[in-house]
Amino acid sequence: MLLTCDKEKARFYGYELYDNGVGVFKFLNSRFKKKGRLKCTLEGDSTKTPMVLSGTFYWYDKKGRLLAEEQYRDGKPFHYKSFKVSRKKPYMEIFSQNLYYNILYNNQIGSFYYEEYKNGKLIRMGHYRIGYRGWEMYFD
Repeated sequence: MLLTCDKEKARFYGYELYDNGVGVFKFLNSRFKKKGRLKCTLEGDSTKTPMVLSGTFYWYDKKGRLLAEEQYRDGKPFHYKSFKVSRKKPYMEIFSQNLYYNILYNNQIGSFYYEEYKNGKLIRMGHYRIGYRGWEMYFD
């Protein structure tokens, strides 16, 4: 099933991780609260009642360009990919990020693996995890 979302009909709030009552990381929707960035589509199951999310959200800007994809499985974030395209060549991806929530750092709940690409080349990678600086990105 394909569900089209807009500001008037969207009801999804997001998914947030807490560690001892302190917010660690906000998933979905938190990155797209800016005015005009709420257009999305969802491939997966949909219903009018609250439910556990399973499917992929596609987020678009005002011009219809893809900004990000967010995939959920059984209510948990699974994969996130953001895109930045060239203004002169909108089909050309100049920057992207991949977050793999199923690849944990030493089985640490809440951690995930991160990759950053520029012009299609991997430029850095690491884990979002708790460490000596608290919860943040630690690059390899």
